[in-house]
Amino acid sequence: MSKYDLLLSPFKLGNLTLKNRMVSAPTSLAEMGPGGVFSPENIAYYELRAKGGAAIVNVGEAVAHGATGPDHPSMVTLDNPSAVPSMYDLVSTIHKYGAYASIEFGHGGKRCNPLFLPGHVLPIGPCDIFDDQGNQTVRGMDRKLMDDVIGGYRRSAANCAAAGFDILTIHCGHGWLLGQFLSELSNHRTDEYGGSRENRCRFVIEVLKAVRQGAPKCLVEIRISGSELTKNGYDLNEGVEICKLLEPYVDLFNVSAGVMEDLYTWILMHPSMFVPDGVNVYLAEAVKKAVSKPVSCVGAIGDPDQMESILENGQADLIAMGRALVADPDLPNKVRDGRTDEIRRCLRCFTCQGQMMKTRNIICAVNPVIGQEYDAKYRLPAAHKHKVAVVGGGPGGMQAAITCCERGHEVTLYEATDSLGGALKFAEHEDFKNLLDKFAKWQAHQLELKHVPVKLNTTVTKEFLDSLDVDTVICAVGSNPITPDMFGIPGDNYVLGTALFDEGVTVGKKVVIMGGGLVGCETALHLAETGHEVTIIEMAPEIAAETTAAHRRALKVRMGLYPQEAGQQYVHADVIPPVLATSTKCKEITPEGVIAVTPDGTEQLFAADTVICALGLRSKSALVDELRKTKHNFIPIGDCVRTQQVTQAVRAGYDAAVSLD
Repeated sequence: MSKYDLLLSPFKLGNLTLKNRMVSAPTSLAEMGPGGVFSPENIAYYELRAKGGAAIVNVGEAVAHGATGPDHPSMVTLDNPSAVPSMYDLVSTIHKYGAYASIEFGHGGKRCNPLFLPGHVLPIGPCDIFDDQGNQTVRGMDRKLMDDVIGGYRRSAANCAAAGFDILTIHCGHGWLLGQFLSELSNHRTDEYGGSRENRCRFVIEVLKAVRQGAPKCLVEIRISGSELTKNGYDLNEGVEICKLLEPYVDLFNVSAGVMEDLYTWILMHPSMFVPDGVNVYLAEAVKKAVSKPVSCVGAIGDPDQMESILENGQADLIAMGRALVADPDLPNKVRDGRTDEIRRCLRCFTCQGQMMKTRNIICAVNPVIGQEYDAKYRLPAAHKHKVAVVGGGPGGMQAAITCCERGHEVTLYEATDSLGGALKFAEHEDFKNLLDKFAKWQAHQLELKHVPVKLNTTVTKEFLDSLDVDTVICAVGSNPITPDMFGIPGDNYVLGTALFDEGVTVGKKVVIMGGGLVGCETALHLAETGHEVTIIEMAPEIAAETTAAHRRALKVRMGLYPQEAGQQYVHADVIPPVLATSTKCKEITPEGVIAVTPDGTEQLFAADTVICALGLRSKSALVDELRKTKHNFIPIGDCVRTQQVTQAVRAGYDAAVSLD
C-alpha cells in the first residue's frame, strides 16, 4: 500500500477512466511549427508529460477562432483544417503512454495585439473601448461577430475530435475573451449579454453548446478563475455562482485564479516562490462544495504529500500541475514508484515564462532538457567512455557530473569546501528560497544515487589535474564577490553579502545594502522580514534588473512596495518595506553608514549600523587561466566563464557533458 493511495487511484471522468489523479495543466509553447501547426519539437515537449505518467496531458493556448483570437505571434488555430494532421500526431503520441489528450481553446479577446491578427484588425471584446484620444482600440461584438466566434469554436471542436482529442478545455478565466464576458470588470453591455450574472454567462453557454455540437463524444472542461482577485473583478462568491450556472454544460472544472487586467495578480495566477504551496486550492474547494461535477485544482502544487492531503480533505478531485511538470515531467511516475525523494521541484522563478517573452523559446532553470526535448529523445549514450574530473560542486558542476554519469562516462567531482551547493548554499537561510535549497539538495542526492565519487575539501591545482588519470576536466569553480575599492572597506560595520550567514556575523537594526540586484533585493527582503530596517542603494534606475519582469514584480509585492490587495496578504504585517535609493552611487563607508551620490549630484548619508555589500560577482578568471594549462581536455563552464544565474549554470553543465561523445 502506498502513502499516496488516493493520488494513485483511478478516477472515473465521464466515459474515461484516468489511471491516477495527476494531470498536466495546460502549458503553451510560443514558438510553433511553420503555418501554425505542431512540429515534432512541439510534440516532444508534450510527450515528456505523457511518458512521465500524467493521466491527462493538456495542450495549452491554442486558438479557437483564427480570425480574431491570436494573442501570441505564433499559435495553432484550431478552426484551420490544416492543423489536424499535426494534432493527430500529437494525440497519438500522448495516447501511446496511456494518457488522455486535452487541448485548451483560447481567445485573447480585447487583449489581442493587432500585429498578431490577420489583417491587423482591431481586437474584439464584449464592449467598445476607446483610448484617451478617442481612438477605438477594441471592437464590441455584435450579433454577427458573436456568431462567427461561436462558429469558430464549433469548427475547432470538430477538428479536435477528428484528431482524437479526448477532452476539450474551454478557457473562461484569466481575463481572456470568455472570462471578459463573465466579469463586470470588462463586460459593460446593456443587452441580454450584460448586467445580471445570467446574462454575463449567456455567451459562454452558447459557446459551450457549440463545442458540444462540434464534438459530441469529447468531454468538455472549463478553466475558470474562482476569483479574479482584483478590485471590480468578481470575487469567490460570484465565481461559485457562475460555476453553478455553467455546470450543466461541462464535465470538469479546472479552477485557477486571477485576471490579466491586474498585473499584480500574477503572483497568484502564476504563483511565485513568495507565496505558499497550493495557494489557490481554497478556490477549487469552494467550487467543489457547490457543484456535482469533478473539480481540479491548480497553482504552486508539486509536493505529493500536499496533493494527497487535498484529495483526502475533499478539496478537489484531480491535481493539475503546470510548471511542476516542466521541472520534472516524471513526477507522477516517481510518486507511483515510491521515489518522491527524486522529484526535481519547480523553483517558481518564472524562467520559463520570461524566456518565452524574450525569445519565444521555453527553458527551465532546473531542467536543462526543456527546450531541446526532441534532441534529447534521440540522444544515444556516449560513443566513447570518457574519464572526467569535474572541478566545483555548485549547480553547474553538479549538473555536469550528473549528466556525464547518465551518458556512461566515469566521473569524479572535486569541491574545495566541505559541502556541495556553491552559490546556492545561502538558500537554506531564507524561507522564500526553500525551493532553491531543495534543488541543491536534489542535485547532491542524484550524485549519491548515481554513486558519483565526491571529493570535498580538495583544492585543485594544475599539478593536481595533471596527476589525474582523466581525459577531460570540466571546470566549474564559480566566482568571487566583488569588493569595491572604497574608503571604509574593510570596516567594523561592513559585511560581504556572501558572508552574511557565516558563524559570528551579526547584523544591526539599521542596514544599508550596496547593490540592488537580485541577491541584494532578496537579502533585503530576508532582513526586513526578520526585524531590520533596510535601505537598498542601486546605481541603476531599476532593482533586480537581471531577473524576469514577473519575478521582479512578485519580489516587489512581497517586499511591500506595491500596496495591492491581492499581494498584501503575503506581506508580513509588521514588516517595514525596504527603502529604495536607485540611480544612486555609493562613495564612502563611515561608522555612521554610507555616503552616496544621489541622482541630483548631491551627497547624502544613509545611516546604518551594518553595511552589506552585494555588488555582484566576478569570475575566477585567474584560477581558470591557471587550470587551463592542464594537459587534459579542458571545458570551463558557469560563473567562472561569465557570472549569470542558476539557469545558465545548469544548462552549461548539461551541455558540457553532452558534448563529450
